[in-house]
Amino acid sequence: MHVIALKDEVIAANPELPQQMLDLYGQAKSIAATYMDDPGWSQLSWARMAREEQAKLLGSGCLAGWACRQSR
Repeated sequence: MHVIALKDEVIAANPELPQQMLDLYGQAKSIAATYMDDPGWSQLSWARMAREEQAKLLGSGCLAGWACRQSR
């Protein structure tokens, strides 16, 4: 779990910043997800199978956590 806090005065000076940060976080999660496609990425033998099972149960958008909530 990650928490990002922005001061009100920072948002007031840059009202587009919260959305930009969410967009950048989503891009980073997409890049990181490609690492999991490499069988040598994790030392866990069943990591990829667990990820595929989670996607089957929750949908692929839910792999990013917040993206799941945004898409519903």
